[in-house]
Amino acid sequence: MLDESKMKLVNFSLLREPHAVELQALGEIWDLHNIAEYLGMRQDVSSNTFQMTWRIDPQYARRTHSAEQFYILFAEVEHLEITSRDKELPYSEDDCVASVSRIGYTDPHVPFPEAIQGDDFHLLFKFQSGQTIRIGAKTAQFVCDEKK
Repeated sequence: MLDESKMKLVNFSLLREPHAVELQALGEIWDLHNIAEYLGMRQDVSSNTFQMTWRIDPQYARRTHSAEQFYILFAEVEHLEITSRDKELPYSEDDCVASVSRIGYTDPHVPFPEAIQGDDFHLLFKFQSGQTIRIGAKTAQFVCDEKK
């Protein structure tokens, strides 16, 4: 049974749901598919947080964004599920987000979830490699790494 999650997206929103590739945060649009390169994840068990980090090409970032690196910090994580990648695809597909969707926390295997209204959802990140990361948490916050 999946944990019931009432997640609050603190300071960002998904654009063009149900299969978003862009986030709106801090007055800017952050494209996770075409512009940002996924660097990886970090789980901190003691603080019960999970972090997903992206980098934007420095030349592009200087012209269009307030930071070259950003992350989403999930706090009070209640559900974390990571599926395997398609081993037939090149590893270069692991750093490219195919879509981000809000999905109901009760059905873990919805192949094409529709946009969910309200706060009863998990976030599902799908990568070009077929790998998925599903997260249920109390909050998700967009954070810029101001190192430019």
